[in-house]
Amino acid sequence: MAPSDPSPPDPAPPPDNVVAFPPLPAASPPRRVRFLDLVAFALVLGGGIFVASIAAMAWLGLDRMQAAMAGGGTGDAGALMVATALCFGVALPAIGIAVARHGRAAPGLLGFAPVHPGWLWRAALMVLALSVFLDQVVLRILTAIFGDLKMSVGDMVAAMTTDTPQALLAVLLIGGLAPLVEELVFRGLVWGWLTGRWGVRVAIPVSSGLFALAHVEPLHVALVFPIGLLLGWLRWRTGSIWPPIAAHVANNAFAVIATWALG
Repeated sequence: MAPSDPSPPDPAPPPDNVVAFPPLPAASPPRRVRFLDLVAFALVLGGGIFVASIAAMAWLGLDRMQAAMAGGGTGDAGALMVATALCFGVALPAIGIAVARHGRAAPGLLGFAPVHPGWLWRAALMVLALSVFLDQVVLRILTAIFGDLKMSVGDMVAAMTTDTPQALLAVLLIGGLAPLVEELVFRGLVWGWLTGRWGVRVAIPVSSGLFALAHVEPLHVALVFPIGLLLGWLRWRTGSIWPPIAAHVANNAFAVIATWALG
């Protein structure tokens, strides 16, 4: 008897009607906001403001623009309007340029996600209630302790709302454009980077702190920080940037209209 062959038999060839496909590529990691995007935003914003400032100074004059950019409410409504439109108008395209490399994923990275419409008015009421409490309770307590406390932003808004046409323009700029840009920066770009790196527990307080510091004046910073926390919570709770935008717009527009009506 011949010894058995220990080697395995040759594999059968595949049937003629079976097509062999190459292996699927490994799934790419989900896109998120990178630190490079923040750097790009800062560079484009700084360069854009510099160029726009030169043009505005040539148009309105150096003294008017310097006084308006310094803040404090100069009474020159035209220069204040131009300075406000310049800063926030340049920031909006800078945000778009910063995330343009992400293509179709860019809106989602900034938080543009569908949300139930009820969250829009609820967010606005929540932020308005907190803002009124801070202004009518906390600020009054601080004034009683430390004496008369004023913020230059109040003088600036008052200077921009001396008549009805100016007040309407101020509502568009301070109540519309400014909140949109601030939310896209702090609850969009900054939020996206922080959550991608450290999660929401870091994103809410850090983005709120940066949002508050952007308002410069110590008293204004202290009053804005709790509002930033609430806006951050809304961003996390809804998964969308629309409720923070709606709430921020309502808060700023209410402040401008109240200043004009009571001025």
